[in-house]
Amino acid sequence: MRFTLTAALFCTIGITAAAQTVPMPEVTLEPHDGKTHFYLGEPIRLDVVYRNNSGTPMMLNGTDYGDLSDKVSITPAEGWIQWRGQSGHDYASVQTLTSHAERVPIRVNDGYVFRKPGHYTIRVTADRVSGGTMGKSTTIPPTLTNGVEIDVDEMPKGMEADIVRQVQNEVANAPAGVMGQRIRQAAFARLAALQGDDALTEKVRLIVAEDEDFRSFMPVAMATTSNLPHQLELLQAAWRNPANPPRWDEPSAMDETRRLIANLPLQGWQMVVMPRKPTEAEQQLIAAHNRDMEDLLTSMPQRTGESRTTGAYYLLEFPGLTEAEKQQAHEYAVEEFPHMNNIMQGMLLQTAHPPLRDPRLIPALKATLDKTPADREPVIAALELTAGDEQKQILVHAICAPGYPLQLTSLAAWHGDRLQEVDTCLAEQLKSSPGNRGALWNAKAVLAARYATPPILPQIKAGWNANAQDGTMIAVLMRMAPAEAVTMLDHTTNPNSLPFYPAETIYNALHQPYPPQVLAWLRQHLTATSVMGEQRSLAYQLANHGEATDEALIEKRLTDLRKAWAPRASEVEATRDWRTEAGEARATERDLMSSLHNATVWKLSPDKLRALAAGCMSKECRRAANAHIDH
Repeated sequence: MRFTLTAALFCTIGITAAAQTVPMPEVTLEPHDGKTHFYLGEPIRLDVVYRNNSGTPMMLNGTDYGDLSDKVSITPAEGWIQWRGQSGHDYASVQTLTSHAERVPIRVNDGYVFRKPGHYTIRVTADRVSGGTMGKSTTIPPTLTNGVEIDVDEMPKGMEADIVRQVQNEVANAPAGVMGQRIRQAAFARLAALQGDDALTEKVRLIVAEDEDFRSFMPVAMATTSNLPHQLELLQAAWRNPANPPRWDEPSAMDETRRLIANLPLQGWQMVVMPRKPTEAEQQLIAAHNRDMEDLLTSMPQRTGESRTTGAYYLLEFPGLTEAEKQQAHEYAVEEFPHMNNIMQGMLLQTAHPPLRDPRLIPALKATLDKTPADREPVIAALELTAGDEQKQILVHAICAPGYPLQLTSLAAWHGDRLQEVDTCLAEQLKSSPGNRGALWNAKAVLAARYATPPILPQIKAGWNANAQDGTMIAVLMRMAPAEAVTMLDHTTNPNSLPFYPAETIYNALHQPYPPQVLAWLRQHLTATSVMGEQRSLAYQLANHGEATDEALIEKRLTDLRKAWAPRASEVEATRDWRTEAGEARATERDLMSSLHNATVWKLSPDKLRALAAGCMSKECRRAANAHIDH
């Protein structure tokens, strides 16, 4: 095993001056299973080994992200390419780091490809350890590991072809289940690393065959190929061939290949990517992608069967067409829509830009809804494309369908108030206690509150499980018996915890304020309560489901709060503990301001908003007002 033993130096002092005063973990880069000799086209794996012998608590992010998530450096700076940048994931699996060795894999092929034989040294900048314990962590500077020396040689003639045959055999004979999946993944990892034409032919075959297990290896597989122009030729030939159904991964494989030919590495995964203007080289790549879509559109008259149906789907799912070309694609999609599977139909109805809508789709949508009347995307589209009795029939079938119902937002295209035709089915579904099906009962009761008529209230009460469905029952009563809703509200001891969410959902869908009796109850309690948490909740409800006159009531509560806390305003600004009285005041001022500013019932004038924000005791209050006022 050959690697330079300089780890002790780095473990002791790290790579920065700050590390001299911070306890550091022991970090060593080691060959995986002692292997330091590789052929061009073999997977190269190393292990970063972490230990904590410092005597102070440390935590390790041991997550295997499956890409280039650690900073790798290779010398000399030639004979290899970096095909993908370092990723920046926003999640971590953290564990306590002890003196026991913990290994984190470094799969070099996830970001680098060796193109020439040679002697190379690899190091990793390890930045996975933090000090302290969960919830009380401290920063530990990154550590540059020792170097691991590897030798890379040309692959012997015939070896790649043998490996390809082995991979094909292992994949074909892999058993079902988890063990078989592991065998396939290990085989595809070896195939993906290969660089020659034998492997390239198999890689493209798997892409054209839409092999699901190979999909995750495709980016590496495309990057390792030595003859990238030939790879692009094979991919283009498959994409343009009318006899071949176009495949989802083919455009991205062509895009990646062109980037690598242009010496433009792929960007590693990032949580947030700031938009920027494409460079000239990137604009050329975008133009090439657009030509791929034009090629598909041009080939459509020659396509039949699955090839034509899939082509019509991808023309709307992938970007790259002009407005005139999009109209042609729209016609193909409408023509082929009845032949698409449910997933394709649902995607075009939801994610195409814009979502596919055309009156000629109605027969196909109805055929789907005859089998699955609550299928979300077909229901939304059918309701948007129909009117009158035809629309009402679709809505009734969707509401009455057994099983978990659609949300009200999916049924928003129907603008009526109540629908007596659903009374019988909903009464039957709600009359029995839900038992362990409380979520289903709640969802059905929300539909009843929105669409059914008051005569079915006795059946709903019969199935109501007191306490478990109180929030839903209040919403039902607000629609069907507002006086009873007020009685139920009177029995609550803490309006702050009362679940108004079901009622909010229903009245948002109706675009109506709460019933007058309920609004009177909210106003009375907001006026009387001294509990700040209740003030926040009640003000929010009035700001979004009350009337314009409620603005004055919320503003008075805000003014009263500020007067009461004026002698302690500095305490409100300084506190960071929300459990204290000052913290409660800080949160209440912020939320009252937010209710005034973000109300859906009224809109404050800029002058009024500035005047209210000028009295803020905390920065959070000013942020809630969206006002930048210097104090």
